[in-house]
Amino acid sequence: DVQAIMLRSRKRPGTSPLPTQPCPDESSAPDASKDHHGAKSGRSAGGWRQRIVNTTIIVVASVFGVGAALMTLLMRDTGSSGELFCSIIGVGCSDTSHRNSPYRSLHVDEGGLRRASSVLSSPSALLPSRHPQYVFDTPEYRRECSWTYATKVQRQCSFLVRPKPKSGEGMADWISNVVMGYIYSVQAGCRLILDYGPSVEVDKVWSPPNGLPPERSWVIAPGSACNEENHCMGVFNMDSERINRFLRKVTGSRTEAIAAVPYYRMAYGRSDNVTHEIDLLKRALPGFEYETGFACTMGRLFDLPRSAADYLPSLFTEILPTVRHPASLVITVYVRTGRTDDAARLEKNGKANVYHNHTHVDADLINCALSTERQRLDDADGRYSNVVWLVITDSSKVSEAIIFQYSGKEEHTLNGKKIRRKVISTSSQGIQTKPERDPSTADFADAALDWWLIGEADVLVTHGATSFGTTAALRTAIPLYTSIKGECTVRHFDNDG
Repeated sequence: DVQAIMLRSRKRPGTSPLPTQPCPDESSAPDASKDHHGAKSGRSAGGWRQRIVNTTIIVVASVFGVGAALMTLLMRDTGSSGELFCSIIGVGCSDTSHRNSPYRSLHVDEGGLRRASSVLSSPSALLPSRHPQYVFDTPEYRRECSWTYATKVQRQCSFLVRPKPKSGEGMADWISNVVMGYIYSVQAGCRLILDYGPSVEVDKVWSPPNGLPPERSWVIAPGSACNEENHCMGVFNMDSERINRFLRKVTGSRTEAIAAVPYYRMAYGRSDNVTHEIDLLKRALPGFEYETGFACTMGRLFDLPRSAADYLPSLFTEILPTVRHPASLVITVYVRTGRTDDAARLEKNGKANVYHNHTHVDADLINCALSTERQRLDDADGRYSNVVWLVITDSSKVSEAIIFQYSGKEEHTLNGKKIRRKVISTSSQGIQTKPERDPSTADFADAALDWWLIGEADVLVTHGATSFGTTAALRTAIPLYTSIKGECTVRHFDNDG
């Protein structure tokens, strides 16, 4: 059963299974905010007992590897200790007995079991994000991204977003369509599902976030088909007119037209005017803002599962702890040398995948990063005690050169204190994820994790407006600085072309 499977998946040598812990019904659970006479008190008589329970939970959670969900759950108002226990451990609790728990939907089906495993084992929750307003279900997210909680009529319809099988486009095009698809799905009341082709298991790299109910999960059930008979529309590029025709056919009647969603891939350099579309979208989804809509959507759809470390072993042990340290000013330096594109061309022409590893480091780009660093430190009023550069590039030689030249340097003195810079990078191979290559999950992870990490910074510095970098900045709505022809400028959304 679900309980046994979950325990087997988390059991370690020398441990014994947890006993089933029934969750108290909310009607019979004691009110911890009342004393033993039933009167409200500012300091609960059971507070010390709750602290003992929480301490016990921490110990048990560490044994079962569920510490990732612990910090988030302990900060929530979960009610009684029994309910908190069931919420964290996630076993032995029926849906009806813990209906107030945000994780009650995890016991529904096989997909729910997979998400439960993610909740119990995702390490990223132990590392507070620099951008909590874009982490699903945090108080900051609820305020910033309230439109994602919009209650719409749930129709029996689905949108499937996937790249064209022989497309020469990659991550930026696909993820832009995913974001558009989600915003359409919220308006239409349809479910969003997605994939990246037959050889890629997306949820091994990006998983649905903790607590997301199954009806809002994008994971495709094995063997499921997307066709009109199933009221499912497969899309490569989201188009509001086509979606409206599909909805009319599904419902058998005319429905209120949904607002068009601008193509986010071009948010930093549009050739068309989308001001009118944005105004209509704001009316359709109260609280929606174009500048943060991408980030809110990514927070709603994705998180990093433990399995992501299979493709980048240092992800949770070194990289995230470094870039999420609150005392660090973090700057992502994204350098696209063309190495990835060279490899794709060689493959397409049937030549051996051996190509020159670019070594040139753009001096103007580095100067842009240095000037941005100085400006951000000066404006921070002593908030930071060190600087981190995260170098994302398709050339290992470039990252090695930047680390050698700029890591460990003391470039600044603030309030009499030396500010040291640390430069880190990923082990990316610069692999192209164009669908025409039929990429594997490892290929997808190589690009997807680099893309994700760009948004972990306070600011992105890059050259030109390559959409891989610009869409990654949109994931957390961070400032984007570009170095073009020796000029270092901050970029802004261009809504009016």
